Parts: sequence; C-alpha cells; structure tokens
Amino acid sequence: MSEVIKTRVITVGGSISTGATPLIDLLREYQELNVLDGEFRIGEAGLFKLIIIMYEGTPVSEKTINEWEQETLRYGKDFNRLASLLISFLSRLPGPVSKKIQSVSKYRNQFRNYESKIPVFTKSTTELFRNLASLNSKLNDLNDFERMKKVIDSVENFFITISQSLSDRTDDGMIVLDQTITPKKLFGSKTNLSLARAMPFAKIFIVARDPRDQFSDLVRRNKTSFRYFSQKDRVINFVEKYTARYTLMSDLIPNLPENVKMVQFEDLVNNYDSTRKSVELFLGISDHVDKFRYFNPEKALISVGIHKEHDGQDEIRYIEKHMASWLYNET
Repeated sequence: MSEVIKTRVITVGGSISTGATPLIDLLREYQELNVLDGEFRIGEAGLFKLIIIMYEGTPVSEKTINEWEQETLRYGKDFNRLASLLISFLSRLPGPVSKKIQSVSKYRNQFRNYESKIPVFTKSTTELFRNLASLNSKLNDLNDFERMKKVIDSVENFFITISQSLSDRTDDGMIVLDQTITPKKLFGSKTNLSLARAMPFAKIFIVARDPRDQFSDLVRRNKTSFRYFSQKDRVINFVEKYTARYTLMSDLIPNLPENVKMVQFEDLVNNYDSTRKSVELFLGISDHVDKFRYFNPEKALISVGIHKEHDGQDEIRYIEKHMASWLYNET
C-alpha cells in the first residue's frame, strides 16, 4: 500500500489576469482551509531553481548556491525598503498625495504582510539553503530515493515553518498560499515539473483563462508593459509571449504529477457545481458553506467574455487566429 501523504500546503497560481483570485475566494469558504492574505512569491527568487536541480540530482557550484540564497533573502527584504522610499518621495511632492501613499501602504502591509515576519523568513530560508547545499556536496553518495527524500523533507519543513509564522490559527488546517507556484515557474521548462514532485505535501492549482479575455483585461486594467506598446504591437507581443508559454504548458499537462490540478477560470462560473466538486475531491474536503461570504459569482460572471466588448476587435481576431488551441469553448 502506498503511503498517504498529508496535505500541508495549497498553492494557487496563474499568469497575470488569468483569474486566480476567484478561486482563492472560493477556497476561503472552507473552514478547514486557512487562506493567507496577499501573495507569497518566493519563487520569483532563486529558491525554486535550487529545489528543482537538487531533486533532479544535478550538481551546482557553491558560488551559485550562495548567489541564489542572497537573491531569495533580498526578495524577502527589499519591498518594504522600496515602499518606504516611495512613500517618502510622494510625501515631498506638492499637492494631495495621500491616496497614493495609502495605496502603497495597503500593498505593503496587506499584500506583503509576510514581510513583517522577516526574522522567521530569513532563518528558515537560510536553514533550507544550508540543508540543500549540504545535500549538493553529497550527491555522489546518495541514490535517487535518498536524495529526493531529503529534498522533500527539507522543503516541507521550510513551508510548514513559514506558513505557521504567517498564520494566526492554532489548528492543523491546510494553509493556502497565493501565487507561490505560477505557470511560469511550473511550466518554464520540461524539468520544472520536478518542483511539484519535490512538494508531495502540497496541492497545486494552476488557473487558466481564455487568452482573449486575458488580453482584454490586461489592456483594460493598464497592466504590465503592454500599455507602452502601440495597438498593433501590444497584441503581437502578447501572442508571442504567451503562445510559447502555453505551448510548453500543453505539452507538459499530460505528465502532470497527481498533486497538480488545472482549473479554468470560466468554469468557476459556467460549470460551478462540477468545478467545485472537483476542487473538493482534489483536496479531500467536503465542508462547503453554501452561503457565500467571499466568492462572488456575479462578479466573476461579468469577467467572462469581456473580449466581446474590447475596442480593438482586430486584436481579438489576431489572438483567435494564433491562439486557437487555448480559446475557451463553453460546453
């Protein structure tokens, strides 16, 4: 009989404007899940790179490990410093800037609230890198099972320690982290799926969305660098960027580990009952509250099919031509 692995951590990730927030809100409805506020993007630094190659058994230089450790630690510290400098700068400008300052403060305090736990983050990160560096020096002495087990144990301990430090709950509920593992991190290369395999204690959701709506939302919200492109160039840039990513993602989906689940944003609305049941089955939970407190189906509904109202329908037709495989078809 195979070992039953207890789920400790749940992560929800999506590319920008793919609609991960509604899934996060749905998970908030379950009492046994502890959804932490804000995003926890430690994977943007060097940590996940090391986890993947250690799980794969690829040696890496001590210098590289040290560089990745410092990159990860800087990620845990720099935002507060940057936000403080920005607030200081705004306060010196003439005219009312209180709303801008409040916006920056809200982002720092609410969406990066784990920054207030820097001592725990730093200690846990340093310990994890030390364990992985030690493993790196002993790769030739370990078989595959021993190596993978040591990686899994180290990573699990890291996430449990970090999650507990961020949580105000004392029970043993599952922790939900937003944007810790994104499509870019999981599908960035063929070996990146090892990240999921190195985290069997975690359940990983990846949210996808019709690229027409994704693009329309990016333009409407004036997100990312697309706002600096001309109308013609921005759709070309979007298609080039996401076609490459989605193609690799489609190639890897048939080989997804059992602890990874794809969720289509549109299905949270159009096929709510079956999608909710599949989420509950994936997580092994059933304590659903029928009266919504966080998940807003009406708000999610108005975000489906927004490309139909997009001003540049020639852009939409361009996406339909070049990204036909990823368009959402309601069944």
